[in-house]
Amino acid sequence: MRLSYLFILLAFTNCSNQKNKPIESQGINTPDPIIVDPPKSVSTIIYPDDSTYLNIKLDTANYKISFLNIQLSTNDIEKVDDFISTNKYRIDKDKILIEGNSHIPYVRFKELKKILKKHELFKFKIVANP
Repeated sequence: MRLSYLFILLAFTNCSNQKNKPIESQGINTPDPIIVDPPKSVSTIIYPDDSTYLNIKLDTANYKISFLNIQLSTNDIEKVDDFISTNKYRIDKDKILIEGNSHIPYVRFKELKKILKKHELFKFKIVANP
């Protein structure tokens, strides 16, 4: 009976000695630190008279759309959907602008974003007017 008690005591004594060893001596290597660079700022010049952009201006009351010298002003999101579906194959997916300001409710932008997603127009630039 005493022999088994002595064996357990010796096993725990050896475990407590390992706690004092540093991690490196146990064969575990620490990885090199990861360095993350901040993203680079990119500026884009957009000419206001370039009609090749699909330009959608959000007002508190309506949507104003201009594209290839075609103008539409409406408060109905379905008309915006019709306009985009009619001109979908002429729209350059890299030339979509959405203009607005901080006074416009997010719901209006959310409706517009849903229409753009429906037509697979995922890349657009948001321009904030003061």
